[in-house]
Amino acid sequence: MNIPVIANGDIETPEKAKAVLEQTQADGIMIGRAAQGRPWIFKEIAHYLKTGELLPAPAPAEIKA
Repeated sequence: MNIPVIANGDIETPEKAKAVLEQTQADGIMIGRAAQGRPWIFKEIAHYLKTGELLPAPAPAEIKA
Protein backbone atom coordinates (compact mmCIF):
# COMPACT_ATOMS: atom_id res chain seq x y z
CA MET A 1 0.00 0.00 0.00
CA ASN A 2 1.05 3.55 -0.58
CA ILE A 3 -0.78 4.94 2.45
CA PRO A 4 -0.08 4.44 6.15
CA VAL A 5 -2.24 1.81 7.83
CA ILE A 6 -3.27 2.40 11.43
CA ALA A 7 -4.62 -0.37 13.70
CA ASN A 8 -7.35 0.54 16.17
CA GLY A 9 -9.65 -1.14 18.65
CA ASP A 10 -9.37 -2.20 22.28
CA ILE A 11 -5.65 -1.55 22.58
CA GLU A 12 -5.50 -1.12 26.36
CA THR A 13 -2.03 -2.27 27.37
CA PRO A 14 1.54 -2.05 26.12
CA GLU A 15 1.58 -5.80 25.53
CA LYS A 16 -1.55 -5.63 23.38
CA ALA A 17 -0.12 -2.70 21.43
CA LYS A 18 2.95 -4.76 20.55
CA ALA A 19 0.89 -7.83 19.66
CA VAL A 20 -1.40 -5.80 17.37
CA LEU A 21 1.54 -4.20 15.59
CA GLU A 22 3.22 -7.57 15.11
CA GLN A 23 0.06 -9.33 13.92
CA THR A 24 -1.21 -6.62 11.60
CA GLN A 25 2.10 -5.16 10.39
CA ALA A 26 0.35 -1.78 10.60
CA ASP A 27 2.38 1.42 10.46
CA GLY A 28 0.98 2.59 13.77
CA ILE A 29 -1.77 2.20 16.34
CA MET A 30 -4.57 4.45 17.51
CA ILE A 31 -5.48 4.65 21.19
CA GLY A 32 -8.93 5.85 22.19
CA ARG A 33 -10.87 4.87 25.30
CA ALA A 34 -7.81 3.42 27.02
CA ALA A 35 -6.35 6.95 27.28
CA GLN A 36 -9.40 8.40 29.00
CA GLY A 37 -8.40 8.73 32.62
CA ARG A 38 -5.05 7.14 31.84
CA PRO A 39 -3.16 9.51 29.53
CA TRP A 40 0.22 8.06 30.56
CA ILE A 41 -0.60 4.94 28.49
CA PHE A 42 1.21 6.54 25.53
CA LYS A 43 4.44 6.73 27.55
CA GLU A 44 3.94 3.15 28.75
CA ILE A 45 3.44 1.85 25.20
CA ALA A 46 6.37 3.79 23.76
CA HIS A 47 8.67 2.51 26.51
CA TYR A 48 7.50 -1.08 26.08
CA LEU A 49 7.91 -1.02 22.32
CA LYS A 50 11.41 0.39 22.70
CA THR A 51 12.69 -1.75 25.59
CA GLY A 52 10.34 -4.72 26.02
CA GLU A 53 9.95 -3.74 29.67
CA LEU A 54 6.88 -2.47 31.48
CA LEU A 55 7.10 0.80 33.36
CA PRO A 56 6.12 0.84 37.02
CA ALA A 57 2.71 2.33 37.80
CA PRO A 58 2.79 6.13 37.92
CA ALA A 59 3.12 7.78 41.31
CA PRO A 60 -0.03 9.38 42.75
CA ALA A 61 1.48 12.85 42.17
CA GLU A 62 1.95 12.07 38.46
CA ILE A 63 -1.61 10.84 38.20
CA LYS A 64 -2.89 13.96 39.90
CA ALA A 65 -0.88 16.20 37.56
